[in-house]
Amino acid sequence: MVLILDILRSYSFKTDSKINFKCEFRRLFPVLCCYLIPVSFGMMLGWPSLAYPYLLNSNPTSPIPITLDQTSLIAGFLMEGNSIGTLFSTITFLRPKASIFICFCLQFFGWCVMFGANDIFGLLIARSSVGFANGFGLGQIRRYVFDHFDEETGKNLLQWLNIGVNIGVLGVYSFGGWVSFRVMALGGLIVPFLGCLCFGLSASSEIRHPPKPQINNNKGSIPISVISKNFDSEINSNQNQSVTPEQVNVFKCLKNQKSRNSLILLLLIIFTQQYTGGPANIVYSQIIFRSTGNPHPKICSVIYAVAFLISTLISTKLVKLVPRKPNLLVSCLTTAVTLSLIALYFHLKFELLEINEHFVWAPLFILILFNFFHTLGLGTLPFTIIDEKTPKNGKMVARKFQVIHFSMSAVISTKIFQVLFDRFDMAIAYGFFVGVALFGVVMTLIFMNNYEPSEELQRIEEYERKCEENEKKSGGGGENEKIEGIIVEKTEHITRL
Repeated sequence: MVLILDILRSYSFKTDSKINFKCEFRRLFPVLCCYLIPVSFGMMLGWPSLAYPYLLNSNPTSPIPITLDQTSLIAGFLMEGNSIGTLFSTITFLRPKASIFICFCLQFFGWCVMFGANDIFGLLIARSSVGFANGFGLGQIRRYVFDHFDEETGKNLLQWLNIGVNIGVLGVYSFGGWVSFRVMALGGLIVPFLGCLCFGLSASSEIRHPPKPQINNNKGSIPISVISKNFDSEINSNQNQSVTPEQVNVFKCLKNQKSRNSLILLLLIIFTQQYTGGPANIVYSQIIFRSTGNPHPKICSVIYAVAFLISTLISTKLVKLVPRKPNLLVSCLTTAVTLSLIALYFHLKFELLEINEHFVWAPLFILILFNFFHTLGLGTLPFTIIDEKTPKNGKMVARKFQVIHFSMSAVISTKIFQVLFDRFDMAIAYGFFVGVALFGVVMTLIFMNNYEPSEELQRIEEYERKCEENEKKSGGGGENEKIEGIIVEKTEHITRL
């Protein structure tokens, strides 16, 4: 509920102070329904943590006996499906409404297969179907949002889309640990069914942009949209000459220095993000807490998921308020410290429990701290880098690269973690994560040395700040001053270029 209210607050209905809230909510409600796609994906992401202790062949009552080596394979098919779906996420021969409807159907199919699975192949098909629907659906949701809202409002709505994954993880952790394998899958298929039903009944296929505010004076009416269009075309012609909207592809982006540098930076940050234990802690959370000796691993998993959601909500708000290099440096350092404490606990577990049995709760407290520091920098900065450092016409390639690299890194890092704690112990597995976090510190010092947001972003942020100041001074009636400020500022920027 808090998230929905924040979304409604960010969509501030700026076009008219007397706007009909009921009509606008009808336009906003389908977007809220779209959030159920990442929610269903998040439920499938958190599913292994609850299902593995029940399905492992060490459990004599397992309906689908699997080995520990197969757990990483099953976990990986979700991310592989997500990567493949991302490759098709920008197709345009289908309307966004139809594409999103297909995504809900694919997720419903995946959970149905999970409910009736009798072998490992059913689990693989189910997870890949849900993953493909999420990867494909995120791009189509973006299309739908920008077809029905202006660019500023669309960005405000889409920044919260990934929170759905956290909500899904928390949701499945909250009930999945106390029900059977089949009932957990039955609960999972309710989400895409409701999403399909509500979205299908409320979404519109028409493209309906809200009216742009205009100014009337002695010189006539000057639409803001015309000014923005002319200015953006000047920016593109000066800054992004090698990448045009009609020729966007990965090879064009690699030829463009700004795009190439942002992709390299994105590659290194996502590598550090994924190989410091984020996915592994979710997939194997109950196994990890059982290894600590905690008598309540299910409750620990729920607390961990709550901390994960709260940390992501906080970091989404704070990431743009903190300088990028100090943020990433602190995130990597504190991540390395918390991971070192967890590795030290597993190395000295028996000695610590002999001193005081309450030490079994120490890993949970440390992992909560890990969640906060990890999401504050490593978890959210990749999205910020795409907006700040990637030229406008290369952002589509950057987003696809981010999702695919994110997914494949999650698969590999989870497998490495499984092999290390199975062949050796948890201390060695977390020691590997510590090494990657220290690499992130070195990477930050080298590659983030001269990090500055693009001039275009600085201009936008400065303009928004001036608009807010004008609104406070004039009580919302300073539209003439805003338009004149836009014209002067954009003319000066074009002259400098």
